[in-house]
Amino acid sequence: MKSTPSGKVGMLRDRPVFIGVTSGGVFTGDRANQPDFLTPYLSLAFSSSGLKTLQFLPVQAAAFLDRD
Repeated sequence: MKSTPSGKVGMLRDRPVFIGVTSGGVFTGDRANQPDFLTPYLSLAFSSSGLKTLQFLPVQAAAFLDRD
């Protein structure tokens, strides 16, 4: 990124970024038992470098899956 009078500007050309997020618990929706800190953090980190088209692919409640 570079610094300008109006603030930081990312140097990378925007392109789609796919981010897989897995969790043993539930972090979105009505049944969320923990807050989602990762998605806003990664959105800010990627956008500061110029990547703004982000697609999050969540896999939630993996600890509660039946092994059979």
